[in-house]
Amino acid sequence: MSSDEITVLPKSRLVRVEFELALPVAATYDEVEEWVNLALCIGGSSTDNPLDPFGVEAASAPVLTDTGFHLHEKATPQADGKWRITKWREDSPFEGPSAIDVAIGRAAPKPE
Repeated sequence: MSSDEITVLPKSRLVRVEFELALPVAATYDEVEEWVNLALCIGGSSTDNPLDPFGVEAASAPVLTDTGFHLHEKATPQADGKWRITKWREDSPFEGPSAIDVAIGRAAPKPE
């Protein structure tokens, strides 16, 4: 592929992102993982995590790797009024609405 060719990855494609970051204070591996998860909006952080007051700042350019897979997801209502979100990988692109959009009512679930 030439350097001026643009590749557009389809919606739902899973891309691995790897980068380096420098810790602003000493922390355990678990605290670092919790901190990064919080920054990526995939988890929370305990108030005693020493990294909590700091933002995640990359110390290197990200390296992107196309996994060749797509993220599929489904939101299923539970008897207690909560939603269960199930996610899995497939070779084909995901065409439906995001599970969170279904769960908060911004999209109608696809009929099964």
